[in-house]
Amino acid sequence: MRLFVYVLEGKDWPVKDSYVKLQVGKFKSKTRVLKNTTNPVWNEEFVFRVHDMEDELVVSVYHHDDDSGFFIVSGDLVGRVRVPVWSVAGEENHNLPPTWFSLEKPKSHKSINQDCGRQAEASPWSMIKSLSELRQHIVTLLDLFTPACGSVARGNKYYLQL
Repeated sequence: MRLFVYVLEGKDWPVKDSYVKLQVGKFKSKTRVLKNTTNPVWNEEFVFRVHDMEDELVVSVYHHDDDSGFFIVSGDLVGRVRVPVWSVAGEENHNLPPTWFSLEKPKSHKSINQDCGRQAEASPWSMIKSLSELRQHIVTLLDLFTPACGSVARGNKYYLQL
């Protein structure tokens, strides 16, 4: 079976330069990088060969890092969505109409500041070994969340339309 995937657009993302990686089973692909927009529009089509109906379409959104120089380095994960292949095959005409998906945020210790796109390492308190490390950590967090930069609202969702 072939699975056609259309990556249409993203909405209200916390980063301006982004791309999408897609994977079904062992097959992978990715979109082009769109720069300077928090509402990217790709309108790109991908075709995957599906061997197992239990596979998932894994769609991951990444922040593109221009500072990587000559080396191609994956950026920071913004979020991802998983769509079971069987759920698409079960639809009328084996077709899922354009749908907005809410991205699952990464389960790491990094957070992306929605307004600035800068990052803060959110170290677990148990990893901070000295008072000076604690002060530095607090100063870094305060610097990122100053009024000039804006504050991060908890519970924000980022969306991708497929």
